[in-house]
Amino acid sequence: MWVKKSLRNARERGDFSIVNSETRKIWDVNSSWWSKNMANGNFPEYSEIIIPLSKELFAQKKLVLDLGTGSGVVAKRIMDNLATKVVGLDLSLIQLQEAIENNLGPSYLQSNSGELPFKSAVFDGVLASMVLEHVGNLQDTVNEIARVLQPEGLFVVVMNHPVFQTPGSGLVGSHNSDSDGTGWKVGDYLIESSEIEEISDGIYVPYEHRTISTYLNTFLEHGFQLQRVLEPSLIDKNEATGNIQGNHAIPRLLVAILEKPLFA
Repeated sequence: MWVKKSLRNARERGDFSIVNSETRKIWDVNSSWWSKNMANGNFPEYSEIIIPLSKELFAQKKLVLDLGTGSGVVAKRIMDNLATKVVGLDLSLIQLQEAIENNLGPSYLQSNSGELPFKSAVFDGVLASMVLEHVGNLQDTVNEIARVLQPEGLFVVVMNHPVFQTPGSGLVGSHNSDSDGTGWKVGDYLIESSEIEEISDGIYVPYEHRTISTYLNTFLEHGFQLQRVLEPSLIDKNEATGNIQGNHAIPRLLVAILEKPLFA
C-alpha cells in the first residue's frame, strides 16, 4: 500500500506534518465505517471497559479533553456526569462532523495531538483512548498533554495492549493437552515499528508498535506520576457455554492512570 511507504519515510525523516496529513486522510476514509460500528456496538471494549471506566474516573472533573474523540461517543458519555464539560479533539474533520451530528453536548475541535490549540493548564482531565498507538510523534503529544493539564490533573491512557497488538501476533491452534480451542501467538514485541494494518476488508489503520516500557518511560519523563496500571481482558462470549476460546486470559487493553504533580 502506497500510504504505508509514505508514512514510514516521513516518520523516519521526522516530517510529522506529512505523517499527520496522511493519517488524517486515512481516518477521513474510515470515518463512516468507524461510526457505523460504534453505533451498532460492534466494539465491545468500549461498552464493557472504556466508557464505564472513563465515566468513573472523570466524574469529579470539570473540564476534560478527549484526545482523538472520533465520533464523540466516549466524550458524550463522560458528559452524562452533568458537572463535567468535555472538549473532543480529532485530526479528522469528517469524524468530527459525525460527532456533531450524532453526539451533541461536547465541544469539538480539529487539531493534531502534537500542537494542541489550548493555553497551558486549562484541563483537569485528559483522556487518550485508543489514540497513542496511532500517533507518530509520541514525545510531542505527551509533552502537549502535560502542558495543557492542570497540576493534580488526571491523565488516562487506554490503548490496545502492546503485546496483543504486536505485529505478527494472532490466534493459533492450541496444542497444549491441558487446554482446548486456541491460543495467542505474540510477535516480535521488542522490535518497535510503524505499520499499516488491514483491520477489516479494505479498512487500513496506522499502528505504531511500541513497548510498554517506552510508553511508561515517556510519561515519567514528562513529569507524570503513575497511579495505577490495568490490563483488562474482554469476557469471551463462549465462556458461559464452556467453549473457551483462550482470549479470556489475554489482556485486551492496557490502561495507565496518571497524575500531573502539584509541584513539578
